[in-house]
Amino acid sequence: MELNTLSVLVVEDEPHTRAFVVHSLKKLGIENVIEAETPTEALERDPSFNLLICDWKLASHFDIGVMTEVGVPMITVACQKYRNEALQSTVAGVSDCIVKPFTKDILLSKMKKLLEERHAEE
Repeated sequence: MELNTLSVLVVEDEPHTRAFVVHSLKKLGIENVIEAETPTEALERDPSFNLLICDWKLASHFDIGVMTEVGVPMITVACQKYRNEALQSTVAGVSDCIVKPFTKDILLSKMKKLLEERHAEE
C-alpha cells in the first residue's frame, strides 16, 4: 500500500501534537487524514481507516485485539513520562510507539516499517 492511498485516523487530545502529526502526514502526501480529540469523536467521524495514530493514554479506548484482528496497525504517541509503559504496549498488540518529541522523519520511518511488514504478510 502506498502512502498516498492511506486513510489515517489521528486521535490526540493535545492540539499542538495533533496539528503537527496531521501536517506531517499531509506533507508526506497523505490526503485522507481524519483527526479527532477523543476516540468517541474519531469513530463518529469515520470508522474506516487503515492506520491509527493515537495518544498512548487514549489508546485503551480502542479494542487493540480487534484492531489487530482486522489488520489495522496502531502507532501510539507517548510523552517521556510514559515511555516505558507505552513501549510495553507493543506486547499487547500495538504496532509501534513514538516518544515525544519526534520529527516527521521518525513518523515516516515508523509508517514505512509497518507498511513493509503488512506487505510481507500478504
